Amino acid sequence: MSEVDTLSLILAMDERGIAPSEVETRREALVPLGAAMLDVAEPAYHRLSQWRARNALVYTAIKFARRYPAARQLGAKALSDKSDAVRSTACALLAFGLDRESIPALETLAARDCRSAEDAEAAIRAIRAGNHHLYMDRRNTGRVRWNVLGAPE
Repeated sequence: MSEVDTLSLILAMDERGIAPSEVETRREALVPLGAAMLDVAEPAYHRLSQWRARNALVYTAIKFARRYPAARQLGAKALSDKSDAVRSTACALLAFGLDRESIPALETLAARDCRSAEDAEAAIRAIRAGNHHLYMDRRNTGRVRWNVLGAPE
């Protein structure tokens, strides 16, 4: 699929007035593209006006965060999104990526007085420990596992 076609699929999630279930259906159309969708993800992200579309794009990139810098770059950009939900998903992406270079951007978010600060702190803890499961295991019980379906080994 060409980059133009991929961009069209991403932008289709941003149509005004579509139901959240339709955004999810359109997001699922990106899944078969695999990491190729990352080639246009960041430029497309800036063109998305609906928070659900931006969140869906960042969510789709989570499984690539460990192996592809473009996914982590998208996550870093999304940390400054105006939507709490998008910032939270960005924290999850960066936590899964386990890249220590993400920590300064997460620390900036953690220092802000916003709902996403807790998510940023959990992502930092997971990255420093080298254990993405800690992002979901906020109480550090050792009983919470986070399996990201489709993530390359």
